[in-house]
Amino acid sequence: IKPVNSRWFMLGLHLGSRYVYWSSKIDGDGADRSEESTVEAVMPVVGVSLAFRPVKVFEIFARGRIGYLDYDRDASTHIDDDGDVDTIDAKHKVSKSAELDVGVKLILFDTIGVIAGYRIDYMRVEREVDERAEGARGTSHGVYAGLVLDF
Repeated sequence: IKPVNSRWFMLGLHLGSRYVYWSSKIDGDGADRSEESTVEAVMPVVGVSLAFRPVKVFEIFARGRIGYLDYDRDASTHIDDDGDVDTIDAKHKVSKSAELDVGVKLILFDTIGVIAGYRIDYMRVEREVDERAEGARGTSHGVYAGLVLDF
């Protein structure tokens, strides 16, 4: 949603979700020294973006989004259609995410242009069940550039 979008300034509000998938594998000497782990999560995300256009074709922008989800599931049992008792383990999961993107954009003829900026992206996912705890935490950052095609 862009509640303010004028010739000189833009303010955007973001509401959505983010899916995070992290898979790692560690190989050691021998067949029994290998370990593989996968952690994934979906979390709600909110954000804000700002842009300043000192010249009609040139834009300086900043965008930020954060996401968070924390939930617990108690252990439970239920009886299925065959009369078997199924046990569901207790579970605790925490997911966190943060993104920051700053840069410049040059658009010619209101359609085609170039973009360049710097982006930092942080995510953390932790999951605990009765038998084990898993987690992944990572940060990526760096410069980027690309072509833009606006419709």
